[in-house]
Amino acid sequence: MGTRSAAKAWRSSEQRRLRNRVHSSAARTFVSSARLAIATADADEAAQAVRLAVSALDRAAQKGVIHPNNASRRKARLLKKYNAALAAAAVAAQEAPPARKRRGKKEEATQVAARLGESTTKEPALSAAKGRRAGKEEAAKKERRAGKEEPAKKERRAKKKEK
Repeated sequence: MGTRSAAKAWRSSEQRRLRNRVHSSAARTFVSSARLAIATADADEAAQAVRLAVSALDRAAQKGVIHPNNASRRKARLLKKYNAALAAAAVAAQEAPPARKRRGKKEEATQVAARLGESTTKEPALSAAKGRRAGKEEAAKKERRAGKEEPAKKERRAKKKEK
């Protein structure tokens, strides 16, 4: 430090820097949290964050930490992003088709049978869904349950069980 006045100017500028740092840091923090809230697309949270950021920028400009035009420019950019996000969310809500309920095979088979004019009882619908082979297998199961299975098949089945 050359002169006493230069030393005093340095000390006072350091004091101003420390005093201003609180407001500029708060403004930066609120603006970045508002940008993050806008990106997450939660409308209520984003609105609250933008409101806080605008307030912090106004406070910093009022205290003389940043120039009023700087605060105004930053608010305009932030609000432009917020409004664009709201518009995009509104468009997406209008264009989104209604959620479709996923159907199982039985329901689809029943609907197919109904469209074709067939009976909608459980057995034909299932055989229509699974194909001819499934229908033959079901018929064979019913015969086995009823005891109408051919004797040779019964013997083969018994041998398999013994092994």
